[in-house]
Amino acid sequence: MLNQSKIFKALSNEDRFKMVMEVKKRGKMYANEFEYMFFLEQSTINCHLTKLYESGIFKKERVGKRVYYSINVEPMFNLYKEFKDLFTETYSKSSIWAAFLK
Repeated sequence: MLNQSKIFKALSNEDRFKMVMEVKKRGKMYANEFEYMFFLEQSTINCHLTKLYESGIFKKERVGKRVYYSINVEPMFNLYKEFKDLFTETYSKSSIWAAFLK
């Protein structure tokens, strides 16, 4: 299991969070698409993509000269499941959380 703190740290940057949301919409993107979309330098994009990949949020696939990035669902789902379990155990008697966790 990947370190959850790496996921939170990667998502704490607004640009990286926007990158994740855009990949979620499109399914996958290659590195140059991020440059055109976010108007950031190539080195900045590469740094962001590396952090997202190393945190486990993104997975990558090389097709010819292009590297495509997509969301790695498993660590994100595991994190969601851990939080759901935490809130279920801690707040199961609260009517607000009970409605939220259904």
